[in-house]
Amino acid sequence: MKHAIIWLAVMAVSPVPGSLSAQEGPVTVAEASGFTATSLHADVMEFVAELQRLSPLVRVESMGTSTEGRTIPLLVIGDPVPRSPIDLRYDDRAVVYIQANIHAGEVEGKEAAQMLARDLVLGRTADYFDKLIILIAPIFNTDGNEKISPDNRRNQHGPEQGVGIRYNGQNLDLNRDGMKLETPEARGLVDVLIRWDPVFFLDAHTHNGSYHQEPVTWTWGLNPNGDSG
Repeated sequence: MKHAIIWLAVMAVSPVPGSLSAQEGPVTVAEASGFTATSLHADVMEFVAELQRLSPLVRVESMGTSTEGRTIPLLVIGDPVPRSPIDLRYDDRAVVYIQANIHAGEVEGKEAAQMLARDLVLGRTADYFDKLIILIAPIFNTDGNEKISPDNRRNQHGPEQGVGIRYNGQNLDLNRDGMKLETPEARGLVDVLIRWDPVFFLDAHTHNGSYHQEPVTWTWGLNPNGDSG
């Protein structure tokens, strides 16, 4: 498995004295398998439930239910963790939103997002919590994720046991539904953006299936009615 976005781990800093270490928390399927396998939806939900059990710093919302009936979890992490966006009315902390697995064949973000959530929740990274509320959607495309097969994305190196597919349960590409909003996943995302109003949005992909001149790619706004500046 190529660690296309393993740089997310730089957000995890040393825990403060007396806090739980990351090693005491749950382990992802990727870690447990030596990075030869990736998580199913049930694995992610179990991982999230264990974080909730271990720490009061995480609260879990649902972004909605997929076409095939799966919950799309959203982790809200903070110290203290807000009960809703209303709690932030007089709070100076900024909200950041991290989303993974919009294309369920691109699994690195899903695993890294779980590891990041664990390090934040159990590592008590106080410097971040002074300034940030961190939202993490580790498995955005829940339905596509369950169709794991080694025949998917065969041009990439691993994981050996396969990955999911690009499309959701409606056979739609969630990364092309930002205008039509035909999918429950995209509608759930818009609801999160409206309610929480994050200042930063990271959407994790894997770029070993496409080729670019530069090693780091950035897509600017493409609205034809936008300011060209």
